[in-house]
Amino acid sequence: MENEFNWADKRICVTGGAGFLGTHLIANLRSKGAKDIFIPTIEKYDLTDRDAIARLLEDSNPDVIIHLAATWAASAQTVNTPPSSFMTT
Repeated sequence: MENEFNWADKRICVTGGAGFLGTHLIANLRSKGAKDIFIPTIEKYDLTDRDAIARLLEDSNPDVIIHLAATWAASAQTVNTPPSSFMTT
């Protein structure tokens, strides 16, 4: 494919990279040549806190951000009562 994105020279930050979707995405990115992948952990970066997000961006200095992080996984409850399932700040 002529216009395929060059992942090899990009610094990629994948929030949620340790989760179910994230692990599959990481494997796919690596198969496409990505070498520099930053996976933030909730213990180090609370993505509900602006200061932690600023620190994450400073620490990772990403070219690309793929945001998959969530505080919950899909379940029958979230399907049946979606509005009450979301965290609001």
